[in-house]
Amino acid sequence: MSYQFVHIECYSAAPRKVKGAPEQVNTAAQVFGEAMRVPRYSRHVAEPRAPIKLDGTTTLKKLEALWAEKLETIRETVKSAKGTSYQRRLRRDAATLYAEIHSHPMTTAALRGDRERHKREVLSWAERVLTHFEKRMPRGVPRRRERSCAPRVVLQARGRR
Repeated sequence: MSYQFVHIECYSAAPRKVKGAPEQVNTAAQVFGEAMRVPRYSRHVAEPRAPIKLDGTTTLKKLEALWAEKLETIRETVKSAKGTSYQRRLRRDAATLYAEIHSHPMTTAALRGDRERHKREVLSWAERVLTHFEKRMPRGVPRRRERSCAPRVVLQARGRR
């Protein structure tokens, strides 16, 4: 079955204004919060439910901890105009969290209404999405899970960069 849509974006630790929505900012923390269904980040979901962890994927908490640890430990060596070198941390506005949202055309109501009938199709689709994600990502990039509290069946793949 084909996609309803795919959305791909990179996020940073620092807030970034969203074009066309002056009161909204995007951050990696907001992305993790929305995925974990923290209420302040999930107002757009009428009935938030916990994410469904697919086999072989990393938990959101572990992925967030890996991302935060990597962010704190990355250092780059910079050479000044005078020839001396020094180390500095990664800028907070550097894009360090990669996220993909894949939306299946099936509604979550249809999936919940006859889970046994649709389970094989949705799991096959999710496996194809994750397999393709892994082929495109460098080795060691963790992968994430499915969620079905949105109006459509949604799979989100996230990784630290």
